[in-house]
Amino acid sequence: MVAPEVVVRIDPDAAALSAAELAAALRSEAPRVFVGADRLDEDVVTINPMCLEEAEREHVVDRFRAHLERAA
Repeated sequence: MVAPEVVVRIDPDAAALSAAELAAALRSEAPRVFVGADRLDEDVVTINPMCLEEAEREHVVDRFRAHLERAA
């Protein structure tokens, strides 16, 4: 069985930040949000939601929105 994965493609021109910058910002927060970094050079971050509780999933979405809205 393959683990589920959420793939988020970042358009650096539209978002005013790259996937690498977003990943670094999320990791520097408390609590940290860790995203997959294997495809940062493609401006893609991945999230494995399997072990996240409902509140944690909402936190991840909120933090993505906050960074992307702030950068826009």
